[in-house]
Amino acid sequence: MILTASLCGTALCAMYYLKEQYDYTIRRMPPGPPSIPFIGNALSIDCKAPHLSLAELAKKYGDIFSIKLGTQRVVILNTCEVIKEAYKGLDISHRPNIYCMDVLVGDKGFLTCKDTKQWRLHTKVCRSALRIINNSSLGVKISEEADCLINKILDYHGKAFNPCQDLYLASLNILCNISFGERYSHTDPELHDILDYSAEILKVLSPIHPVNALPWLRHFPNKWFEGLLRAKEQRDRLLMRKYVQHVATYQDGEIRDMLDAMLASAKQAVQEKDDNSLNVLTPEHIIINMWLMFFAGTDTVANALQWGLLYMAAFPKKQAKVHDEIELVLGKEGQLTLNCKARLPYLEATVYEIMRFSSLTNLGVPHAAAVDTNVRGYYIPKGTQVMANFWAVHHDEKVWDRPHEFLPERFLDSEGNLRNMSEFPYFMPFSTGQRSCLGKGMAKSELFLLLGKLLQKFCFQLPENAKVDLEGLSSVSLIPKPYEVKALERAMYILLVFQRSSHKMILTVLLYAALTVLIYLLLYFIQEQHLYKVLHLPPGPRSLPLLGNIFQLNPKQLHLSLTELAQRYGATFSIKFGRERVVILNQAETVKKAYSGDAITSRPKIFSIDFFLSKGFMACTDRQHFRIHTKVMKHAFRVISNTSLGAKLADEAESLIRTFEGYAGKPFDPREDTNLASLNVLYNIAFGKRYHKGEAELQEIFRYSHDIMKGVSPVHPINLIPWLRTIPNPWMDALQTAKDKRDRHMLTLYQEHIDTYEEGTIRDMVDALIRVAKKAEREEDDQTLGLLSPEHITTNIWTIFFAGTDTVLNALLWVFLYMAAFPHVQRRIQSQIDETIGSRLPSLEDEQTLPLLSATIYETLRYSSLSLLGVPHAAVMDTEVDGFYIPKGTQVMANFWAINHDQNVWHKPSEFDPDRFLDRDGKLRSLKEFPYFMPFSTGQRACLGKNIGKSEIFVLSACLLQRFRLELPSETTQDIHLQPDIHFDLVPKPYNIIAKRRDLPEH
Repeated sequence: MILTASLCGTALCAMYYLKEQYDYTIRRMPPGPPSIPFIGNALSIDCKAPHLSLAELAKKYGDIFSIKLGTQRVVILNTCEVIKEAYKGLDISHRPNIYCMDVLVGDKGFLTCKDTKQWRLHTKVCRSALRIINNSSLGVKISEEADCLINKILDYHGKAFNPCQDLYLASLNILCNISFGERYSHTDPELHDILDYSAEILKVLSPIHPVNALPWLRHFPNKWFEGLLRAKEQRDRLLMRKYVQHVATYQDGEIRDMLDAMLASAKQAVQEKDDNSLNVLTPEHIIINMWLMFFAGTDTVANALQWGLLYMAAFPKKQAKVHDEIELVLGKEGQLTLNCKARLPYLEATVYEIMRFSSLTNLGVPHAAAVDTNVRGYYIPKGTQVMANFWAVHHDEKVWDRPHEFLPERFLDSEGNLRNMSEFPYFMPFSTGQRSCLGKGMAKSELFLLLGKLLQKFCFQLPENAKVDLEGLSSVSLIPKPYEVKALERAMYILLVFQRSSHKMILTVLLYAALTVLIYLLLYFIQEQHLYKVLHLPPGPRSLPLLGNIFQLNPKQLHLSLTELAQRYGATFSIKFGRERVVILNQAETVKKAYSGDAITSRPKIFSIDFFLSKGFMACTDRQHFRIHTKVMKHAFRVISNTSLGAKLADEAESLIRTFEGYAGKPFDPREDTNLASLNVLYNIAFGKRYHKGEAELQEIFRYSHDIMKGVSPVHPINLIPWLRTIPNPWMDALQTAKDKRDRHMLTLYQEHIDTYEEGTIRDMVDALIRVAKKAEREEDDQTLGLLSPEHITTNIWTIFFAGTDTVLNALLWVFLYMAAFPHVQRRIQSQIDETIGSRLPSLEDEQTLPLLSATIYETLRYSSLSLLGVPHAAVMDTEVDGFYIPKGTQVMANFWAINHDQNVWHKPSEFDPDRFLDRDGKLRSLKEFPYFMPFSTGQRACLGKNIGKSEIFVLSACLLQRFRLELPSETTQDIHLQPDIHFDLVPKPYNIIAKRRDLPEH
């Protein structure tokens, strides 16, 4: 039975992929990435930023390509020309069957209507109602709500606040007033009903939401579907109540709001016996169309205003230009109305730029092909869903000058007048073609008046030290991440600026500052002399206040700078990173003695390390807590090492071999592929999953890991100059963004493991730690349990993953480079592999039979000294090292590069010689003979994952050297490439190699 099921599954998959190839090659449908049956490409699209995922796919597959969301094929249009061509006629004017919209609207609203004739009737009725409102009370209603919003903001008294709710309520009240003639206060229960059901609907409205992308989910119990039905029932009750109230109070000739305008159209159709129009003016049709305009308008305007205030605060010079224009045209108390548009071109240009830069309707409302059609030579079958990536259009460098900058000036001519919008055919904030937004005129009026009145009254600023994050979150539209602003009244703001510019005040401040600096310098140099001569701290070069010895260190050759200082000040000396004194140990004996005892076993408060790792074993400063961390992590390592480590390494080795084979002997940079292999091994061990090249989640991991790696370097400005963290700066912003991304990612993976954990089944290291936590809970071991919270577990797992991935990656890159640079060593290793293993893939069990490879790995770790300074230590008590006084809390670092190149302990240390680790018989010497060899540090704080790291380096190196001969391209300058770059480790400079396939012997 199992065999039958397997065969059926295989046959179905084969048929699926044959059908895919048929669609692409024979039917000539738009190309696209390979998809998975029933799931499609849903796993390849970042739900939080689908516009970016789609823009990346467009680079590979072209301006028009297709993906599959579940079983539904979706064609994606990515340029202005393609979108306009597709949307201009009726061929692609239908709406697709998006499940949540079918539930909410069915065939009763203009947005989802598929029948062209019915849709035109819907459009005619809705446009008539909108015209009536636009020509009567629109400006008055918007102004009334703007005044209420201003009063609400005044209540914050200049304090920071999140404007999201206030802006949403203002937008909602305008649409309620226009639609039903009512507005709400913050405490109105009906308002909360609207907010509740709108929030539920927004959760599932995106076309890439699982409920829509994977329609078969609706047949299983799930929170999204249940929430959608609850929201629909809540909405229908409220809207029908409004409809009944309006029918009961309607009077001919008196149009109070849009619902009255619809009722008037219905009565006119009855009088004229216009059955066609009556078909779209039933109570159900009217309330659905009202809701569509109300819902879409509220969300669009509220989100655009959120972006507007964020941009004004983030780009104060642009905000100042709007202020100046309003004050010049209207003065401080002038009434801003819709009639002022022509006189306020910069304000209107700013509204347009907000819509372009944010591209809040990033994918618009999906279309569908009404008939079999062609776009740019590609076949689009009837019913196929079509979406436009408006974000890509609005950020297309081919049509926009500096598209990634916020520039309202792009919409103005040389004289400051608003340019004609016909000059911007690629500006489509409300879509284009026959299905473009019906309410775009009303939306632009709302944005102009609301933003204009707010900027006439306030100057918006970001709170001190606030991060400016302009990346949006995608739901139905692209919305800003939560943020806070300060709204200062213009009069008070101008007064503050005036006070700050007082010449007398400036002179006074400068005088006091100069006097303070002189006193501080005097005290600083007196203290330094006291520390060296009286307390007998390790000597070192003279430092500067706040900056320390930053100008005496070459960040690109830190190992050489420190070694040169050791030659001048001795094997144990001190320097200052900013205000932090650091003792540098340059001899093996000193390092072993210092790190083996209890006096120097803590971690210093290095800001970036503490920032990222405060909950983990690496940054732990409490000795008891560190022992518990270590015990728990060593247990997890044992569980994994004794189960599936060998199999995981073999799988990744085979994958990396296939990747190298794909280059067909041409030069390539091995960094990305090796990074993926190293990451996948650790990720498989840690989380039980692996990635394929190009996956969105993988790219996100690479990005935030790269930013973190730069941040934890000892020569990063935040660590060298600690006071930088107290002022706004791009380095601190980058660290915070990277940390936020990492935390979200790690906690998501942890929660997935909690949800699927089964007692007795250990899939990976997270499961192993969850099991320890559950055991501690049963045994009421509060001390252990306190260090096994989700934050502790995810930090420790990420530390192992992050440190292990980076160490193994760089070790392998050095191995590949040295093998290509020293081909005689490579040939000897390959000869040994051929003799002992033959064509069988090497494994962990072969380590004893390949002593030359093991020696070469050791020599690579020594010669490269990739762990330049290791992880810094700190003194837990006042102590002595080499006869020098080390105060409690002092940071201590070991210069492992100097130790690994010390001529007093190594024979010819500047030469790459693996034979130093072999005896006369070619067998691997015991590392006890090399007490000065410390590639994974030494003492109580030595690397926990060193055995897994060595195993990973050995297996991957053996497998690749068995299958390939590694060479440098003929134009490569070897000496240049053997010089390292410095991040946290000493890493190879970017290089290319050639991997030529070897003929394997029979064995």
